Amino acid sequence: MRMSRVVTALLSVGAVTAAVGIAQPHAASASSSDSPPPAASSAITGAHFLALAIESHLAQSMPGSFGGVALSPSGTGVTVYLTAPTSSNESSVRSYAQSTASANPNTMPSSAPITFAATPTTAAQQDALHQSVTTDVTSGYWTNNGVTVTAWGPDVTTGKENITVSTLTPSVTQALAARYGSNINVVAQTPATTPQYTASRSADVAPWSGGTMLTDESSDCSSGIPVRSGSTYFIVTAAHCFLKGTTVANRSAIFNLGSQTIIGSITNRDVSNGGADAELLGSLNGGTSSAKLYTGSGASTKNTMAGWLATVVGDKVCSDGAFEAEVCTGTVSAISQCQTIEGRYMCYVSDVSGNGTTPFVGNGDSGGPVYLWPALYAGIYTVLGTLTSSYGSTVPCTVYTGHGRTCSAGGTYTQLGHVLSEWNLTVNP
Repeated sequence: MRMSRVVTALLSVGAVTAAVGIAQPHAASASSSDSPPPAASSAITGAHFLALAIESHLAQSMPGSFGGVALSPSGTGVTVYLTAPTSSNESSVRSYAQSTASANPNTMPSSAPITFAATPTTAAQQDALHQSVTTDVTSGYWTNNGVTVTAWGPDVTTGKENITVSTLTPSVTQALAARYGSNINVVAQTPATTPQYTASRSADVAPWSGGTMLTDESSDCSSGIPVRSGSTYFIVTAAHCFLKGTTVANRSAIFNLGSQTIIGSITNRDVSNGGADAELLGSLNGGTSSAKLYTGSGASTKNTMAGWLATVVGDKVCSDGAFEAEVCTGTVSAISQCQTIEGRYMCYVSDVSGNGTTPFVGNGDSGGPVYLWPALYAGIYTVLGTLTSSYGSTVPCTVYTGHGRTCSAGGTYTQLGHVLSEWNLTVNP
């Protein structure tokens, strides 16, 4: 959600997530220690690790039945989706979960409740259907047949592909069902389901941190995840924010505040259809980015990153854009989604539902960090991705108001794993 001086409708002010069957977060760098981290401070975090381990195990051991995993509403338990739950395979899953948790006491709770739910499709079938929809949308099949698909992606909790269309009629529903069968959920695009870009924090210094104000003097965005490739440092932000080669400063042009210090310029930018909403702020003034994020509200304080993780449906998350600052009201409702915004379709997107009243993201927050909540350890945050767009009901902004800023109770973010792979990056240690 970029914020622009001219186009205030944009939310800048002015994909498949890999299952990671490991017992600790991805290392911040290749040289990070392999020793286990301190005991997790939260049953929620422990359940996340356990869910990833179960997902990786069952995708290989029960491919004909496994449909996916999600965290319970409280975030402390794991729901396993199977096409044919039986006492035998449920017992097998519980046994695996218990032995895995016992082998990893620092990161997984042995008492995390495991529940089971029936699903009409396996994870492999969901992936195949999602690929079919993606191929049709991107090849122009639906456009040529008079249907505008604006967002699509699998829903692990129903075993179906969610498909959002600009205009929903009985004939459109029938056409989609004829093409894909019954395992789809078709909805009409409404203001609440229309993605909009979301484009102290205003006076940072090198080494540069995440969660700060960025501007090209035309529109404002936020800095995201500090990363590096070898000895070259960058900061990930959103590709819809700035053109490649643009010089970027640490301030808000829209609110006319901040240090005006040049941070660097955009050196890499993904603008491909099917790619990620990501770009790299490089050629950094001072040479390096830090391993820290601004957190909290207002001027806030800096806290350290603890590497990154793949996303699980049900994760409790915080957004951390420079304008609405840290907001920890989000719950991941879908992963590995694709969406079309302003003529480009992007994947590797996670959808986040908020509490309906608190602003999760607003204009200028695009590119800002998203991380697990509560913190893995006190003051140490595990990052998941960078903010892409608003989603859900419009609510009043609470930190920076005026100048056409709008906020929403939910949002979307670009999953970090794909971005790291695309440009051979590691999260700063």
